[in-house]
Amino acid sequence: MELLIKKKLIIWLVNSINLILAFLIGLLISSNIVINFLYFGYSIILILLIISYFTFELLRREHNRLIPRKRVYIWIFFSINLLFSLSIGLTIPILKSESRYNFGIVMIPLLVILNYIIADRLNFYLKHINDGGKIDEG
Repeated sequence: MELLIKKKLIIWLVNSINLILAFLIGLLISSNIVINFLYFGYSIILILLIISYFTFELLRREHNRLIPRKRVYIWIFFSINLLFSLSIGLTIPILKSESRYNFGIVMIPLLVILNYIIADRLNFYLKHINDGGKIDEG
């Protein structure tokens, strides 16, 4: 398997695991079971954001020509997905429906698919750079 595809899958897998962890942390924070988990949970979310950033920066060592603005945009998209997953976990206990957990069952796989699309876009940028092409900076 090509090295860029392996890296794309690793970045997608790490960010998808982070999404699921953020969702579960949101559930724990919003439930009344673990009240002292509030600050600890938010610090874990910060750690997940840092892990997401460092897995993304692994590519920077080999591909320095990737436009910094594009790197920041892609990391921001991953971070927004992570925070959206946290907000889904936080709002599920507030929902009034009897099937309120269906919201998470539907939305989390959609966010995982969106993570794959973002990782694929990153792979496109890196492959285009390796082929010698120039990507516009817009």
